[in-house]
Amino acid sequence: MFKYVKRIVSVALIAMLVLTSFVGCGKGTAKLDEDAILMTVGDTEVTVGLANFYIRYQQSLMETIFGTEPTKWKVELEDGTTREEAIRTAIVEQLQELYIIYGHAKDYDIKLEEIELQYIDSEAEKFEKANSKEAQEKASATKEYAAEYMRLSMTVMKVKGAMKKDIDTNIELEDAKQKRMSYVMYPKTETDANGESKSLSKDDIAKQKEAAQKFLKGAKANGNLKTYGTEQEANVKTVTFDGKTTSMDEKLVKAADKLKENEFSGVIEGKDAFYVVQLESLYDVDATDAKMESILEERSEARYTELLEKWKEDTKVTLDEKLLAKISFNDLEVVYAEDEETETEEETEDTKDKTTEE
Repeated sequence: MFKYVKRIVSVALIAMLVLTSFVGCGKGTAKLDEDAILMTVGDTEVTVGLANFYIRYQQSLMETIFGTEPTKWKVELEDGTTREEAIRTAIVEQLQELYIIYGHAKDYDIKLEEIELQYIDSEAEKFEKANSKEAQEKASATKEYAAEYMRLSMTVMKVKGAMKKDIDTNIELEDAKQKRMSYVMYPKTETDANGESKSLSKDDIAKQKEAAQKFLKGAKANGNLKTYGTEQEANVKTVTFDGKTTSMDEKLVKAADKLKENEFSGVIEGKDAFYVVQLESLYDVDATDAKMESILEERSEARYTELLEKWKEDTKVTLDEKLLAKISFNDLEVVYAEDEETETEEETEDTKDKTTEE
C-alpha cells in the first residue's frame, strides 16, 4: 500500500507547476497556526501554512481515487496505520525530498530567472483569486503559499535535470545493438469461456507442432517468413530484441539470437507455444538508437537516486508530529473546482443526449 501511495504522490508532483483552483468543505476544521514551524530540512524551516497548502493540494488529487465514502481516510492498513496517516506521511516525505534537492541548487548554479518569477507571481495571484475565502483559510490556498511552492517546484525541476546529466554518456555499440526478427506462434494453451488459460490436450499440442512444421517448410520455400505468413493469413509478429530481452519466451530469444541474417530457425518449442522464426536483421538502427536512449535514461535515473540518497543521509530533518496531526483529511474535503465544473458540463451533455433519445 505504501509504495502505491508514494507513486501517486510522485505522479502528482509532475502536474503541479501550473496551479488551478480547489475548494474545501470543512467539518469543524480547527484554525491552524500557519506561521508555526512544522519541520526543518537542513537549515530551511517549513511552515505549517506551506505544508498545509501542499498536503491539501495533494489531497485534492487523490480524493477521486478513493471515492466519496465518508470513512475512506480511516481505513486501517496492514501495518496498523490508517490510510490518512500513510498518505500524509508519504506526502510529507515527498515535501522533505523537494527541500533537500532545493538545498543543492547552488551546487549547479541554478536560480530562477526574472521572467520565471514574474510568471509564478502571476499564476499564484490567479490561484488565490480563483479560490474561496474558506479554501484560503482552511487549505492555505493563498498567493503566498502557492508562489512559495511554485518557486520550490520549478527550481527542483531544474536541479533534477542537472543531477541526471552527471553521467557517463559513452555506450558501446554491442551493449545496445538490437536485432529484428519475424515469427509465428502456435500456442499450446487456449482461453476458456471464463477467460482462464488452460493447456491443450496432447493430441492438439501435437497438431500445433505439425502445423508449425508445415508452415516452416512453406516459409523456407518462399524465402521470406513475413511474405509467406501474409499469404497464409498467419499472425506474423515482427519484433526487435537482443540476447538479454526478457519480454518474450526465453527459448525463442535464445534460438533467434543464434541465427544469421535471413536464416530460419527450426520449430522452437517454448513454454507455452511453438515458434517459427526468421532473423531479418542483425542490426536494427532505429531500435538500437532507442536502446541507447533507454540506457542513458537508466543511468540518469540511477545517478539521480544515488545523489538523492546521499543528500538525505547528509541532511538533518526534524518534524513536529503533533502539528502534522492537526492537518487531517477527515476534517476537510478538498477537490478541484475545475473538476466539478467539468463533471457538471458532462452531466448536462448526457442529460441532453438522453432527452433527445427519448
